[in-house]
Amino acid sequence: MKFKGQSVVTIIFMIISSFAAVVALEWDFKTALAPFSCAVVAFILSSALLVKELKGTKTGNAQIMDVGFRKDVPARQVMLGSVQYFGWLVAVYIGILVIGMYPSFLLFVFLYLQMSRKVGVVVSVVLAGATAAVAYIVVSQIAQVALPEPYLYRLLF
Repeated sequence: MKFKGQSVVTIIFMIISSFAAVVALEWDFKTALAPFSCAVVAFILSSALLVKELKGTKTGNAQIMDVGFRKDVPARQVMLGSVQYFGWLVAVYIGILVIGMYPSFLLFVFLYLQMSRKVGVVVSVVLAGATAAVAYIVVSQIAQVALPEPYLYRLLF
């Protein structure tokens, strides 16, 4: 049995996912369904990975995370891309807090598509609207999740 640094990360992930599952149990069924399901699946997969790590079982010739990725990309470029995508996630989260979930989805899908310069303005507007509409249908109508009021709404009203 070998205990590696990766095992510590896996154990931390198991603790976080089990905490998420316990917290989700306190919510009503419709609100807790998605987070609880994700937490249980994450716990099961991470516990299977931990067993595999502790047994020392090989996962194949290449590392799991490197399968299918190009090796000739400079590390600096990979890091900048990672920081950029993390920045988008943080910006979407802050946007949800400040202006609300659906306007944030509209804004950020539109901005992301425009900044990638792969589609035109009309296609960006249509895709942003479709994303916000699907989010509204899933979150508000199907799951009936009550979203908190955005900070901007609280300031204005």
